[in-house]
Amino acid sequence: MSILIHVLLGIVLSILGSIPFGTINVTVIESAISHGFRTALWVIFGAALIEFIQAAVALKFSGFITQHPLTEQILFWVSIPIFIGLGIFYLRQKKTEEKDVHGYDRSRGFLKGVIVSSLNVLAIPYWIFYGTYLTTIKLIDTGYNSNILYFSFGVFTGTVLILMIFAKLGLYAKAKFNKLTHYIAPAVGYFFFLLALIQIVRGVIRFYA
Repeated sequence: MSILIHVLLGIVLSILGSIPFGTINVTVIESAISHGFRTALWVIFGAALIEFIQAAVALKFSGFITQHPLTEQILFWVSIPIFIGLGIFYLRQKKTEEKDVHGYDRSRGFLKGVIVSSLNVLAIPYWIFYGTYLTTIKLIDTGYNSNILYFSFGVFTGTVLILMIFAKLGLYAKAKFNKLTHYIAPAVGYFFFLLALIQIVRGVIRFYA
């Protein structure tokens, strides 16, 4: 029963955390529209793998991380040039033709999922907060490595499930709007520029607060 609870809580919290639009689900939608569902799956598994690792690290080392906020600050500032780089990458992409869908390098899709998920700087604080809260109310027990792995497996599973839904929504949107493929990559590029701008503004506010 304890195993099931840890897995189910991981699934539920990963789904709730992935519903708001962010770098991961937007990237999955772009991949599904531009390169097809199979390629999007590789992106999904890459992102879910990082989510698994982030959840496990957050639960295992929550005490150390909360006592050393410099780690989060480093990730915060490093994400800005990477977001700008991703924005430039998507803006420079050529319009993807349907014939190119099956020729797309799927390992590249997996790597894309890994990179984008790694840039999700809110993931560690998210899992630290809920891990600490669930431990406090005794719903989970992070004192055992096996329980952390069960919970993290639930996170992996929930991430895969919710991102597959986003991929399907991307394909549905593509079917409804035939020209969507030509605009999705630039739109994602501008989205990453927006994220970089938001990070800069947040950094300035923190500095002068």
